[in-house]
Amino acid sequence: MRKGIISLICFCLICTNIYCGSFKTTSGDWSIEINDAKEITILKYLGKDKIVEIPSEIDGIQVTKVGKKSSVFSSNTEKVKISEGIKTIGNSAFFNCYELNEVIIPNSVEKIEKEAFFDCRSITTIFIPDSVIYIGDEAFDRCSGLVKIELPKNLTYLGESAFSQCSKIQKITFPAQISEINSRVFSDCSNLTTVIIPEGVKILKSGVFSGCKNLNNVYLPSTLQIIENGTFYDCINLVKIELPDALEVIESYAFKGCKKLKKIIIPKNVKEIGELAFPNCSELECIIVDPLNETFDSRNNCNAIINTAEKKLIIGCKTTIIPDDILYIGENSFYGCDELKTIKIPNSVIRINACAFNECLKLENIQLSENLVYIGYLAFGKCVSLKTIVLPTTIKKIEDAAFGSCNFTLEKKIELIELFGENIFDNH
Repeated sequence: MRKGIISLICFCLICTNIYCGSFKTTSGDWSIEINDAKEITILKYLGKDKIVEIPSEIDGIQVTKVGKKSSVFSSNTEKVKISEGIKTIGNSAFFNCYELNEVIIPNSVEKIEKEAFFDCRSITTIFIPDSVIYIGDEAFDRCSGLVKIELPKNLTYLGESAFSQCSKIQKITFPAQISEINSRVFSDCSNLTTVIIPEGVKILKSGVFSGCKNLNNVYLPSTLQIIENGTFYDCINLVKIELPDALEVIESYAFKGCKKLKKIIIPKNVKEIGELAFPNCSELECIIVDPLNETFDSRNNCNAIINTAEKKLIIGCKTTIIPDDILYIGENSFYGCDELKTIKIPNSVIRINACAFNECLKLENIQLSENLVYIGYLAFGKCVSLKTIVLPTTIKKIEDAAFGSCNFTLEKKIELIELFGENIFDNH
């Protein structure tokens, strides 16, 4: 009896055309999915034409979305027009459509989802209407032919790596509604020269502009508070950048490899600077900390960043003069400063920490503190121009590889090995 009732209910649902959930079918050249709201998502184009128009309706039912986790079109599709009424360009809709050179997006589209145009390398221009408020992760990643892009003015979300490796884009202006810029959004856009970031943005997330080798004009908003890991990593043509007073955090590798950066001013509200925030900035010659900063200073015009409370130098450059009240040379403080040729460590210093002068390739002369007790791991690693060094009698510990790859004279090596063991010359 119970089984008969269930069968009767199912029969009634079918007869009244009421669907529970979605189902897939085909209609003409289209593989589609119809959901329980009677809306169509296009899953696959089954035809062979290279120029295609996506319809707004199929069999009288509204098409609202194109694509769902796999490419709708073959790699040789050349032109697609999306009809008015479609709201979403779905996940991977045009994934690896290598020959696609033109897409017409209507004003009805609101979302462009993850990897929608991934590796569409033949697209040179694309108009994204102001109706779009969401662009997902890697949406235009590897669109290496894309020369120009204007972000829609109503955009509120721009996903990670959204335009990564778009190597021909030259300028980006972010819309006013964006409050944070996600990781690697424009990483490896090697021809990007100018970036304008609007007021209201508080965070630049990790690697946003990493590898933008021609970036030389960056306009930061007064609202910016955090620059995350590797934001400007390897921006080798960045000569100057003005950091806003609201800035509080500069994370590790933020400016690593900015070889032409000459001057940096640390604003008054910066409370945290990560290790290796400015390594391999070989042309850096002027470092100033705002006198009102309570955490860091650049006392006596030393061209360095000092942790005030700890009396520790944390960032130096080729023109640094170490103040005579410093106790510690911090980890990685001169890392990759390959234009540094000579340095005097004042007698106040008792520790030179790990990697402090690592890869200072032109360092020839160094005068150590007479009160130095400790030299850390790779403290002078790969200082290939350093031929000799005079160690004070106060030294108690030299870590392994402290002088790795240094070209000391044989006599000096023998002398130091007898005192501290051969491990201090390990290569790492």
